[in-house]
Amino acid sequence: MSAVCHLHRIPNETIVSILDGCCTDDIVSLALTSSLLYSLIKTTRVVWINASDEVMLPLPTGHTIQTVPIALLFPLALKALSIAKAFGKVMAHPKRYSYKSLEDLNACHLPLPGGRWIIYEYDDGLRGHQSDGLVESADDLLVKGGPDLLVRTETLGDGIVRCLRSQEFRDKLSLSPTITVTDLCFPLGINDHPFAVPASSKTIIGIEDVCDLHNSTALSITGIKKSQISVVDMVNCLGVSLEPPKPPKGFYRFHRASFHRSLPKIVLRCKVCAGEEDMSQSDESDDDDGHEEIWLLDIPHFALPHSSEKDSDLSVIVWTEADMEVTHRYVVPQQIRIDDVDEHMIAKAIPESHVCVTELQVFKARYRGSPLTRVVMALCLSPEGELLPVRLGDTPPLTEGWSIERLEDRFVATKLIANNVLAVEFTMLPRRELKRIHLKIPGSGVLWSRIWHLKFDPVYGQYSIKPDLVISNDTELNTGSDIAVTEDTTLVRAWIRYAIWITSRMKQSVTFCMAPVWMTLFPLP
Repeated sequence: MSAVCHLHRIPNETIVSILDGCCTDDIVSLALTSSLLYSLIKTTRVVWINASDEVMLPLPTGHTIQTVPIALLFPLALKALSIAKAFGKVMAHPKRYSYKSLEDLNACHLPLPGGRWIIYEYDDGLRGHQSDGLVESADDLLVKGGPDLLVRTETLGDGIVRCLRSQEFRDKLSLSPTITVTDLCFPLGINDHPFAVPASSKTIIGIEDVCDLHNSTALSITGIKKSQISVVDMVNCLGVSLEPPKPPKGFYRFHRASFHRSLPKIVLRCKVCAGEEDMSQSDESDDDDGHEEIWLLDIPHFALPHSSEKDSDLSVIVWTEADMEVTHRYVVPQQIRIDDVDEHMIAKAIPESHVCVTELQVFKARYRGSPLTRVVMALCLSPEGELLPVRLGDTPPLTEGWSIERLEDRFVATKLIANNVLAVEFTMLPRRELKRIHLKIPGSGVLWSRIWHLKFDPVYGQYSIKPDLVISNDTELNTGSDIAVTEDTTLVRAWIRYAIWITSRMKQSVTFCMAPVWMTLFPLP
C-alpha cells in the first residue's frame, strides 16, 4: 500500500507557520497543488506579509501590503513572478509604453509606484498624468494653486499618497521655508481618477530640503554648512534638531540621509573633513580632503510640548535639540584590493540573515593593464549587530562607454549598444544580486545619442527615461518614416519634424534633445 501525504489534515495555522519566510514562488507553487491550499493562501494576508521577498509585490498606487484588498494579493504575486521572469531574459521587449511632454512644466515630476500615474507641477497647480499606454486624455488637476515644487511623496495605504510641496517659488518674500502637505487618493478602478482628499491640506512653516519621508516623518539636512539633521513629525508639527558628536579633529559635512524601511534607524552618509571649518568657503572646497563614513542613527523621540510652548497655530514647528545617537559607523575605503577581501565580502548576494543598510561603490585597485572599475557592495547589518560589507560584483569598465548612476539607493549602469537597444546592469531586490538585461527602446531606426535616467524600478518593471535623438542633415524623415516611433505618437513626430527644420538650416548633423518627452517603459506583461 503506497504512502500518501494528507496535507489537508494539517491545521491551517500549521500550514501558515510552515510558509513563514518562504519566497513568493514557493507560496504560489504550493497554492496551485490543490483547491483547499489555494483558498487558504489566497485569503490569508499574513502569508504574504511574512514572505521573504514581499518587497517584490507590485502593489497598486497608494496601497501597502496591509491595506491592499486581499483578493489582489495572489494576482500580484503572479505578476511579480512574471516580472522576475522577464528580467531573467537577455532581451526585454516593452509590452507597453507612454510619452509625456514635459516641455512647459515649472517644477519637478515624480512617477508613483503602481505604474499608472505621474504627478507634476504646472502653472495652475498639481496635476496627474495617466501613463498606462492608453489613449491620451487631459491630465487631471489634483490641487489648484501654484506653481510649487513637488519634493517628496509617501504611500500611506488605502490608496492614499501624501505629497510634500515646497512653496519657495510661490512666496519668494517669505523668510521661513514653507511646506504644503496634501493627501491624494488613487482609486483602484481602471476608469477612476485620483483626487485630493478633502480637508487634508495643511501648511508647515520651518522645514526645508526634505530628503526623505517615512511614517509621516520628514528628514532633512540643515545648517549653513550641512552639518545638522532635522527630524519633523508632520502630523503634530514637532521637530528635533540633531547635533553630531564632536570629531577628534576636523568637522562633518552630511550629504545624504534617509530612513531605513525595516529598521527604526536613519542612514546617514557624511564626509569627515580635515582641518578647521571655514564658513566663507564653499561646501565643495571643504570636501577635497577627508574620508567618507556611513552612520546608523536611532530615530529620536518627539517630546510633547507644554501648553505654553505650543500656540494655536499648528503650522509652526516646535523645535527641540538633541544629540545624535550613533549606533554604528562604517569608514568607506577609498579603494579595495580584491586579493585582501574578507570571506564575508565574496557572497555576491546578501545573506538571508543580514539586513541591507545601503549600497555603495568603491574603486577597485588597478594593476597594470587592468580596466578602471568599481566594486559594488551592500553594507549589511549582521545578526551579531555588526556593519559588514558584502561584495555584489564589479561595475562594467568605466572606459567602455558605460554610464554608472545611483538611483534611489540602487546601483544602475547603462550603455547604448545599438540604435535602440539599451544594456542595463542593476541590483535586484531583495538580495541585491547583480543582473544585466538588454532593453529594446521603442522605435525602429531611431538613433538615440544618450539616455537620461529618471526612475528605475524593477519591482514594477518600470524604467522612466528622457532620450536625446541624433538626426543628420541627410536623413529623410516624414510622418511615415521608420524613425517615427509608433503610428499614434504625434507628439514625438512633431519634435522630429522640428528637428528636420533645424537641420535644413544648419546644414550639419545635430543632436536633437528629446528631454521634454517622458517615456515610461513596461518590459513585462
